[in-house]
Amino acid sequence: MLVELEIKDFAIIDALRLQFREGLTVFTGETGAGKSIVVEAVEAALGGKASQDQVRSGAEKARIDAVFDVGRQAEVIAQLLELGIIEDGQEPIVVFSREIPRQGRSSTRLNGKLVPSSLCREIGERLVDIHGQHDHQSLLKPERHIDILDSLGGQMVWELRQKVARLWVELSAVERDLSGLSSNAKERQKRLDILRFELDEIRKAGISPGEEEDLRKEEAILANAERLRTAVAHCYSLIYGDSVGRSAYDLVVEARRDLEVAASVDEGFLPLYKDLSEASLVLQEAASAMRKRLETIDFSAERADQVRQRIDTLKALKRKYGGTLEEVLAYADSITEEIRSLEEATENIDALAKKRKELKEELIGATLALSRIRRGLIPDFEAKVKSGLSSLGMPDASFTVSVSYKDDEDGVDLEGRRVALGPRGLERIEFLFSANAGEPERPLSKIASGGELSRVMLTIRSIAASSDDVPTVIFDEVDAGIGGTTAVAVSERLRAIAGRHQVICVTHLAPIAVNASTHFCVSKNVKDGRTVTDVKEVTGEERVLEIARMLGTVDPSPAVLEHAREMLQRAQGT
Repeated sequence: MLVELEIKDFAIIDALRLQFREGLTVFTGETGAGKSIVVEAVEAALGGKASQDQVRSGAEKARIDAVFDVGRQAEVIAQLLELGIIEDGQEPIVVFSREIPRQGRSSTRLNGKLVPSSLCREIGERLVDIHGQHDHQSLLKPERHIDILDSLGGQMVWELRQKVARLWVELSAVERDLSGLSSNAKERQKRLDILRFELDEIRKAGISPGEEEDLRKEEAILANAERLRTAVAHCYSLIYGDSVGRSAYDLVVEARRDLEVAASVDEGFLPLYKDLSEASLVLQEAASAMRKRLETIDFSAERADQVRQRIDTLKALKRKYGGTLEEVLAYADSITEEIRSLEEATENIDALAKKRKELKEELIGATLALSRIRRGLIPDFEAKVKSGLSSLGMPDASFTVSVSYKDDEDGVDLEGRRVALGPRGLERIEFLFSANAGEPERPLSKIASGGELSRVMLTIRSIAASSDDVPTVIFDEVDAGIGGTTAVAVSERLRAIAGRHQVICVTHLAPIAVNASTHFCVSKNVKDGRTVTDVKEVTGEERVLEIARMLGTVDPSPAVLEHAREMLQRAQGT
């Protein structure tokens, strides 16, 4: 339950600290005094929307601290222990803090630990159920009706809803992936066939690095084989001689013999003799090399064709796959990887199809379980709403929960009918209502009377509050549009809820206010030239005066004061 609320520089509240107790607590005051600001502050502390406009004029930031005793909420305690917000054996108190700076982003904390606002909202929803001034408008939206009905199912329905939503998201993601892969199956197979052909063509070519350069050299040799052979043979004959005449080698040898004679007479010729000796050896070695080379120079038309064909093959590969053989080989590596990826995609289709089947089976099971519980809630809910409306002065009102389904051949079998799955289950829920006997029931959006709609909303909200285990329920002027005996009935309804929950109610009705165990009066005052909202707990005669004011008397007469006093005494059983 909410134990304490401290507000600083929020809206027109400069500083406020309130202590709360069990039972029914009411906030009353003149219109515009700022009664709803307290509710807005609680919402902000619990991670709700917060705006820089809510920072009090002249202040740098607003701060709200809401203190809760969670001693009876075992699941909340377990979550707080897991998150390290509280320690085992520690008093089960959690402080929700919200700072809203005039500049920059707001921050949320739990027991001083900085946490995301989403976590505050998640935990806060288990501690407080807030019904605002405009909640009756949500009843005009049929898509909200299923949430209201499911709230009566407690934790079991909440967990099933979460499971169905999670499985729906997972299944939708798998189906999107599968659809994308399947829709491209033909294109993917076509691409695979092309890539496999190209890779096979490159591999069969058996390309070797540097091969093309060697082929070009061989081609040049084969194309000029006769010229080359003639030139080398002539050179050989000049150097080493033939049967016709003397060769360069013969002449050098003869000259060397003459120098040998000269050197024997004059040693000055000895170096020349040595040079000619070396020259003769060089000529002899060159001639030997030429002879061996001549033996290898042989024109083969068959080999020339093979070389030309091989060069043409490499040219074709370069035209198709790259400017050089190195680029062709690199292309082969890249398409090898692409082939592997495309083959994996085909395997992924099988894996995704299997996962889709498993997820759909699990989703169908969870959805059918949710559907059974949900439909089981309807009869009791309808009866309670009718009874509640009767007690609020509408004895002839009728109320029905309309259940419809969307047909889908690929959906789930529900009692022989194929219906569509959805993130919130199978059913489409809409509340139908008639205020008077003999009138057909119509959607709530067709109700003309705001008073009727307010009573329907209050009845539904009170049923929901009675059914869940949220310890604190806040009603912000949900009694708008009602009065008289209906107001008394509403008061009794709130008092009954307060027997099971802590109820905080912003009201303008005296019959509701007198039933409160704690009564705060909200007023707007001017201090030091600034407008501020003051909140004060009223008891005794101060409370009598406030009840008298709520009865419509600014300057109450003794009779009005006595009436207010009697109302309080009857309500308090004194």
